[in-house]
Amino acid sequence: QRQKAAETLLQMREIVNLSNDQIQYAHLVKEEYRFRSDIEINNDDERILRESLDTFIKCGELQHAFRCALTLVQHTQKADKYDRCLQYLQKALDIKKGLPGVAFLEAQYQLASGNYHISIQDFDQAEICLNKAIEYSNNEHNWRTALVARSNIASIYLMRTEKKPEEALAILEDCLEMAKRKKAYHDVSRILVMCGSAHTTLENHKEALVYFTKAETLYRKYPFPLHEATLHYKLARLFMNMQGSGSRNAKIESHFHRAHSITNEHGFLQLRIWVLRYWGLWLKTRKKWDRAFSLLQESYETQQLVIGKDAQKNIKQLEVEYAANTHLQENESLKQQ
Repeated sequence: QRQKAAETLLQMREIVNLSNDQIQYAHLVKEEYRFRSDIEINNDDERILRESLDTFIKCGELQHAFRCALTLVQHTQKADKYDRCLQYLQKALDIKKGLPGVAFLEAQYQLASGNYHISIQDFDQAEICLNKAIEYSNNEHNWRTALVARSNIASIYLMRTEKKPEEALAILEDCLEMAKRKKAYHDVSRILVMCGSAHTTLENHKEALVYFTKAETLYRKYPFPLHEATLHYKLARLFMNMQGSGSRNAKIESHFHRAHSITNEHGFLQLRIWVLRYWGLWLKTRKKWDRAFSLLQESYETQQLVIGKDAQKNIKQLEVEYAANTHLQENESLKQQ
């Protein structure tokens, strides 16, 4: 219901312009970002959200500060800035400590933490966090967080070296029914793509194509660039696995090109790495040496941007610093007691 949401945001902006209130403005920019972040991400989004976070903290609005910190976690994760993502995750944890007993906070934090660990491919820790998110969500009757956490556990089963597509499908089918019942169409389309991916792993090519086609139909009505790019990448991989004729070769080229265009337009670096890598490997099998080398080289260069040595070093350093600071704070608290 994007049109209704847009009208509500317009009313919010009119109120903020009249009141000139800091907290109201912080709420407005956060909600405007949440409204359009599925469609587009701007270069100054992190700065704007950070200003809102600082306003909430300064004014003592800790619950809103916590939610804003998690929004920043999602934003930096989409932008593949994993060291910054960890910083905001740690900030959210610090804020949460000042809000004991508030519903939904623990489940949302564990979900964000699980998604972060998926991003850096620490699947064991991710699964621990996501299971905690499900437990807290069930206690709080928070179906949406539980749904996302369960579907993300299924995605882990499809990403591990030793894949578990049957277990993933069992989870995804349950999640799909829940999402349809709640009319959560973004979740429906995302889960459809994951079901197609599981069937591709199982070499059930016809079933995979059915799920992908359903997802493609939904994306025309409910656009979501990141997941749409994932869909085209998965379709290209599916047609590669099907080892089709010349017409299917054209489909492979078309889907890789579409996925690459979306990742370029929206800056989804992590997905672009995989698109470039498999596109290049496919061209190599067709003896298109120059194009294959160019795409594989671009994939390597993009990977250095996303998760190079500097980013890994920053992540480790941030983890060590946060643990040390937490220890010092606990010691100081004990001394005061």
